[in-house]
Amino acid sequence: MPLHYTLSTPIKELPFTTELKSFGQQLKLNTVEELLNIEVADLIKCPGFTYHILQEWVQFLEREKLAHLLKE
Repeated sequence: MPLHYTLSTPIKELPFTTELKSFGQQLKLNTVEELLNIEVADLIKCPGFTYHILQEWVQFLEREKLAHLLKE
């Protein structure tokens, strides 16, 4: 598995939990970039959002050195 994913990597191909993948599908988001384009404040307001999803997402971004792209 690559050490760094590209922004065009499909969410469904990443080692996320079913919860995060389902959330992405619910919002019709396919790639890391599409999910990054949503501000955290807006994610929190989405139906089905949990803080576990946010924690998993932020940890992934930090691990992949992409956290600086997160929109607050």
